[in-house]
Amino acid sequence: MPRDTRGKMGGMTRLSLPGLAYLLLVAGACGSVPQQPDGSPGNDGPRPDGTTPDGPPTDGSPPSPACPTQFVPWFQAAFTLPDGGRLGAADFPSSPWRAVAGTVTAQDGAARAGGTAVTVASQGIAFAGTAIRLRFTFVAKAAGDQVQSVINADGTGQNGLAVGINGATGELSITESGAPLGAMTLGALTRDTAYFIEGIVDGAKLTATLATGNYASVPGATKLGEVMTSSLQQNTTGTYTGMRYTGGGAVDDLSVALCGRPAPTYRRVFFDDFERANSQSLGSAITPNVPWTGDTDNSRIIGGTLEVGGSVHVSANAGQNYPNQGLRIRNSVRFGTGGWLSIYTNVNAQSTGGIMYDIWRPDANRVFFEYTGGSEGSYFPVPIAPATLYYLETDVDGNFAATTFRSGSYDGPVLFTFSTEHTPDAPSANTFVTIGDAIGSPSQVDDFSVEQYAPQ
Repeated sequence: MPRDTRGKMGGMTRLSLPGLAYLLLVAGACGSVPQQPDGSPGNDGPRPDGTTPDGPPTDGSPPSPACPTQFVPWFQAAFTLPDGGRLGAADFPSSPWRAVAGTVTAQDGAARAGGTAVTVASQGIAFAGTAIRLRFTFVAKAAGDQVQSVINADGTGQNGLAVGINGATGELSITESGAPLGAMTLGALTRDTAYFIEGIVDGAKLTATLATGNYASVPGATKLGEVMTSSLQQNTTGTYTGMRYTGGGAVDDLSVALCGRPAPTYRRVFFDDFERANSQSLGSAITPNVPWTGDTDNSRIIGGTLEVGGSVHVSANAGQNYPNQGLRIRNSVRFGTGGWLSIYTNVNAQSTGGIMYDIWRPDANRVFFEYTGGSEGSYFPVPIAPATLYYLETDVDGNFAATTFRSGSYDGPVLFTFSTEHTPDAPSANTFVTIGDAIGSPSQVDDFSVEQYAPQ
């Protein structure tokens, strides 16, 4: 099947829904673009497909009258997750999904709801301008399924600019700040078939199209119909992208893009890869250059990792407190038999009062994860091999946080996700990061990074 956007081709083989549900919004917004420091983790150049490990790819679509250069994604979310699990975090920026109402879970590579539901994730900033493109793909699983994909919404999923589709009637609709601006009924949609919805905004005009095979502007797509409005006010100023389900439905990849303007990357604020000589002395982190302190009798640098065991905690004073906005914490780890690893950020010298979570390998066939500050945790039937490196990422937006556990890399297969709505705002005086081991044989941390996303 032809396509002109980044996607997860594996999702196309698992489900009649191809891995294509982009919500792409393009606006000629202006402002400075923060630069990622050279050599920062996850920023080692483009891949062959044009993507970078730390940001979204260029869109790859041909120019259009609304965007004579190229659409560049600023928000992207795919749902290559274990079936039935929580949505976790969007792909870029890595912002946790907020379950506003109802239940949305991962199913067959899509975000699926069986009834009325609303979920949103931070897009970083409000998008404004005269050139906008909006895309998403929808699959009806039942006769009454319908959904609106929305951008520039508030944190509860309200307001914003939305394009909706109704599975029962095929009604394609446009709303802005809750006001209906146009609708066209195109006939009942076929269940379990992917439909491609694309909206092109040029000033006060928006034309939305419904197609199969691909988006209507892509050669080879079959256009089924369109609806138009010339009454856009572009007065939505929220900073969230999301989905509003009525009755249910399945939506895959969402994206927001700006015309000709590259998205900023994450800014590294703390990093250590522990690549130094084997020693009982732990040395200093790389960014900033601050020493690790604590129980060095049961911790050491070995093989380019920090090894901790025997109820040990080691800390580094990063010298600053990181706001809970656009925060991303990454750790690659190897677990000892029965190892129980704890990670702390924004804590005080006693390792309390900030973002705290731990992960435990109780046996060969299970893993336990918990947010220690909120007493929320769960077991997952995931085998953990002690000699294997795993990748732990925690993304924070205000009091919302989502942790994703992967194999292979930070972009690798997701083994489980877990989320919370009770991440504390740490006192500004809390400036430490801590790595600890609660019980069991030693575990190893291969890298530790804290990054911030703060677009202007």
